[in-house]
Amino acid sequence: MRTSCRYKFNCPFVPCFLFIAVAFGVLLFSGCEGPQATDNRPVRVGVLYSMSGRMESEEKPVVDAILFAIDEINQSGGLLGRRIEPVVVDGASRRSVFKEQEINLIEKDKVAVIFGGWMLLSRDIVRPVFEDRESLLFYPYQSKGMASSTHVVNTGALLNQQVVPGISWAYRNLGQRFFLVGSKEVFPYAANTVIKDHIYALGGSIVGEEYISIESEDIDSIVSIIKNVKPEVIVCTTLGKTTIALYQSLRKAGISPDDIPSIGFTIDEVLLQQLMQANIDMAGDYGVWNYFQSIQSQQNHAFLNEFKKKYGQNRAVSDTMVSAYIGVKLWAEAVKSGKSFREADVLDHVGGKSMESPGGLVYVDPQTNHLYKTVYIGEALSNGQYKLVWESDYPVSPVVYPMFRSQQEWEELSNIIHDKWGLN
Repeated sequence: MRTSCRYKFNCPFVPCFLFIAVAFGVLLFSGCEGPQATDNRPVRVGVLYSMSGRMESEEKPVVDAILFAIDEINQSGGLLGRRIEPVVVDGASRRSVFKEQEINLIEKDKVAVIFGGWMLLSRDIVRPVFEDRESLLFYPYQSKGMASSTHVVNTGALLNQQVVPGISWAYRNLGQRFFLVGSKEVFPYAANTVIKDHIYALGGSIVGEEYISIESEDIDSIVSIIKNVKPEVIVCTTLGKTTIALYQSLRKAGISPDDIPSIGFTIDEVLLQQLMQANIDMAGDYGVWNYFQSIQSQQNHAFLNEFKKKYGQNRAVSDTMVSAYIGVKLWAEAVKSGKSFREADVLDHVGGKSMESPGGLVYVDPQTNHLYKTVYIGEALSNGQYKLVWESDYPVSPVVYPMFRSQQEWEELSNIIHDKWGLN
């Protein structure tokens, strides 16, 4: 019996047709996020900050900056033909909640990326979550360095881009006898370690060093010590509402910027506005960041104009808000370059990206996933803003492991700091 020719592959075009069909099926069902895919569903991205708890007032404004950046992307047509859908969740100012929410965003919500984290501990405690699940975090807050991860893109300042130039300027312009006061958290302790190394290298002296629990209200005793030792400069690395309590106590004790000026590495315009609302005059104290609202540039004016149209003319904009905004925009550019939302593809293309931001030119260092950033020092004014008094000549390159110690010594110190604050 002869077999029908329709069961034979005599036609030279049949194998080619089958190959194309199989290839198309693999492409269609492989989850490809490239532009050739016809998936028009929104791309979900995680936004994780404290919407409640003791850090709520500091973190909520950062969410606004992220949503603002996402709105701009969607209004311009989205990414690869798809809208961006933010999934906003609450870290509740608790480390354990941050970790739980990170896992839910990755495993349940299937987000392409997470924009989030505030205090360093909230970043460091969830870093293994991203590494184990090969997911991506854009973290906008200032960083101690001393460690790095290929799954975290840091858009905030490293210590050499904030505290080192700030202390150098203070030594030259304010005084040489320093008193350090910070919160009992990872960043203040790590920053003050570098600050002490730098002050000693400059030839200055440390006349006191104290740390305050964020829940503590017993600050008057520390202010009494400050009054007795009479430093020339107070270095402030306190966080949140502790800062308001500290400066209330300083003013109550008769310590004003005319007597002992302070230089702060955690007091941005949002917190400066809160201090002003608490009737605390900060005029004459100083702050060091990579962004101030008073920067005179076309990019900053355009950004502030549009942001205030959306959120109100009286809204303060901080360094961390701008860093978060930058993170969304850099992620979007990496997605467009790689033609994919996949974490590995984004990481392949985010290194080397640059943009003119409201704070000046930024550039992603491919080796560290940190940014080159310009440093600014501002003098606080009574209206809740900073007047620029100094800026770096060019964007400062990121140094993950500060000078004065070896990489191994910094990593060992980082582990000690984490143990001290209960990370492990």
